[in-house]
Amino acid sequence: MEIDVLATEVNNNKVKLENTGSHKDTYIPEVESTLEDNWSVSFWQDSGKTQSWPATGVDIEAGELDDLWVFVEVDDEADEGNYTIEISVRDEDDNPDAREEIGLTVIVQRPELTIDNIRLLFDEGEGNASMAKDGDTVVVLVGVENTGTADADDVRVEVFYYPKNAPTTQSEIDELIISGFVFDEAKDTYIYVLYDKVTNIESGNHKWITSNDWIIKGGEWYVEARADYDEDDSNGKILEPNENNNDARYGELLRIKPDLAIDELRVDSRFAGLTAKTPNIDDQVTFTATVTNKGAADVDNARLYITADSSDESGVIVQDRGIKDYVEFSIDAGATETIRFRWKAVSGEWTTFRAEVNPSCSDVSINIFDCEQQGDGDGWDTDHMYDELGRYSDNVYPAGGAIFEQDGYEVMFAILPDFIISDVYLVPPKPQIGEEVEVTARVSNTGNADWKIGSKLLSVVFEDGVGSTITTQVSSDINEGDEIEVKFTWTASKTSGNTSFLTFNIDAGSGSWEIRQISTANDVYIFTIEFRALTSPVAIADDWNSQKKVLPGEVVPFSGTGTDEDGNVVLYEWDFNGDGVYEWSSSESGSADFTFTNEGTYTAVLRVTDNDGLTATDSRVITVGDGGGDDGGGIPAPSLAAAVAAVAVIALRRPRKPITSGWC
Repeated sequence: MEIDVLATEVNNNKVKLENTGSHKDTYIPEVESTLEDNWSVSFWQDSGKTQSWPATGVDIEAGELDDLWVFVEVDDEADEGNYTIEISVRDEDDNPDAREEIGLTVIVQRPELTIDNIRLLFDEGEGNASMAKDGDTVVVLVGVENTGTADADDVRVEVFYYPKNAPTTQSEIDELIISGFVFDEAKDTYIYVLYDKVTNIESGNHKWITSNDWIIKGGEWYVEARADYDEDDSNGKILEPNENNNDARYGELLRIKPDLAIDELRVDSRFAGLTAKTPNIDDQVTFTATVTNKGAADVDNARLYITADSSDESGVIVQDRGIKDYVEFSIDAGATETIRFRWKAVSGEWTTFRAEVNPSCSDVSINIFDCEQQGDGDGWDTDHMYDELGRYSDNVYPAGGAIFEQDGYEVMFAILPDFIISDVYLVPPKPQIGEEVEVTARVSNTGNADWKIGSKLLSVVFEDGVGSTITTQVSSDINEGDEIEVKFTWTASKTSGNTSFLTFNIDAGSGSWEIRQISTANDVYIFTIEFRALTSPVAIADDWNSQKKVLPGEVVPFSGTGTDEDGNVVLYEWDFNGDGVYEWSSSESGSADFTFTNEGTYTAVLRVTDNDGLTATDSRVITVGDGGGDDGGGIPAPSLAAAVAAVAVIALRRPRKPITSGWC
C-alpha cells in the first residue's frame, strides 16, 4: 500500500490507496488515535466533500489506485502546532495481511489580524483632527497587518465614523438615517460606513486600505476600522489566536465645532467720544460687531444680542430695528464677519452696553425646542444653540465686565425728557380779589427725548398759598425742544397785601408710574402776582322832589341809584327810619314805597353793594307830621317838644339781610 500525505492550512489530508492484490477488495478506513475534545475526523472520496467514504468501504480493483481524503476538524481553542493522528485501512474481512497503519500530521496554523494604523488624508496631505473643518474632504487610511502563521483570505475590512453622543430622540435618529447612517449592533449606535470590502492578506504581510471620500460635517465624530467582523459571530469568520485586536479607533475625537469670538464692538461715531450726541426716541443707533469663527465648523443662523443696563433694570435685551431681540448671521469656519445691530432708541438711561453671540438659551429666553432644533442639536445638553470648542469664553464683548468705551469715553445715553415751566400768563394780569383769572402755564421739554402721551400722566399742580390747589393734566405730546400750554381758571385770592406768590409744580408721577426726567431740579416755578385795588360803589339817594309835607299813614315813594367804577351794583337796600335795620332790599333797583305811621323827623339811608362785596350809603332826612310851613302848605312842624338840631349820616358795613316788612 502506497501512502502520500498532504497537509494544508485547512487541515485536509489525502491518502492514496493502491490494491496490490490479485482480486478486487473492499477497503474501510478507521481512526485509531484518541482525539482531543471537540476534534473530529471524516473520510471522503473527493476533496470537495461531495461524496463521503461509506462505512462499509469502497471497492478497489486489483492493481488500481484510489484517493482517500481525510478531513480533520479541530477545536476553535486549539493551539497552533503539529499534531499526529493515527488511522488504519483494512479490508472488509479484517485480514491482518490486508491492514495498514497510517500516521497523519495535522498542522494547526492561524492568521492574526491587527488594525495597526489609522490616518487622515486632507487635500493638503496627511493631517490630524485639529485640521478638519466643516466641508473638508477627508480620506481615512487604515493599515491592516497579518502577523499570524496562516494566510487570511476574504478578510472583511470596514472603515466608519459615528457621533460621540448616540442619538436619544427620534428626530435625531431620523436625521442620521436620512444622512446615510445605519444602526450597528456591535457599537450600539448609528454609524456611517466609508469602506466595507473583503481582501486577502498573506501571513506576515501588511495592507493599506483607503476609504471613500468623507465630506466633513459639523459635530463630534469618532473614526474606527475593524477587520473580520461578522454580525452573527463576535469572533468573526477567521479563527485567530487573539480576537481582540481586530478593531481600532483613531486617536483623536474629531470636534467639528465652531468657536465664536467678538473681536470688537463700535457704535455710530456721532454717539461716541467727547462730543457724543444723545439719540432721541426712535433714532437708529448702529452697533457694529466684528465676529471671528476660530473653530472647525460653519455656523448658520447664529445670533448676536445687545444688552444694556437701564434706569429700571440691568441686562435689558435691546431690539434690532425695534422688532427682534437679535440679529441672525452665518459664518464659516476660520472666517471673520462684520455684523450690524440697529437699535431703535428707547426712552431711559442706558449704560453698560454689551454684545454677545451664541448666548445661553435660558438667559435670553430661547425655548428649548428652538435651542435644540435651530442649532447643532445639542442645545438640551449645552443650553446653547451651538456647542463651541472654546466653551463660549470669547462670546461677550467687552469681556470680564469691563465698560464699553469708544474713543476714550463710555458709551452711555440719557434718552429722557426734561420738563420745565418756562413762563406763566394771567388774564387779567392784575386781577382783583375774587375775580376769575385765566391762567396759562407754558411747559417746555428741554431734554433729549420726545415725550408721548401714554399710561404715565404728566400734570401741572398749581397752589395759590391760601389753600387752593388746581391740578391740570398735560393733554398733548411734547417733543424734544417743543413746548405746550396748560390752561385753567382760578378765582383770585390772597393772604395779605397787594402781592402774592403762586406756585407751579411739574408732577411726573412716582414709583412705577413715574416719567423719568434728566433732572427734577427745575420742576418748580414761582410766579409773583400783583392785585388791583378794589373801588367802592357810589350810592345816590334821590331828593323828594315836589312832596313838601308827609303825613302819617301817607305812602312815600323813595328812589335811589348806584354806580360802580370797576364792576356793577348787585344789591339795593333802604333803612327808612335810620335805626340801622334795612327793611327793604332789591337786586334790581333802589325804587321803593314806605308809609310812616308816626310823626317825627327820620333819616332814610340807601345802601348799595357791588360785585366785589364793597358797599356805599347815602341818606335823606324826612319829616312826618302836620307842622306848618312858610307858605302854609309845607311839611308840618314836628309835634315833639324838642327839635332835632343836627343829623349825622353814618355809612355802615353790615351783612346783607334784606328786610321787606314795614316799620319795626
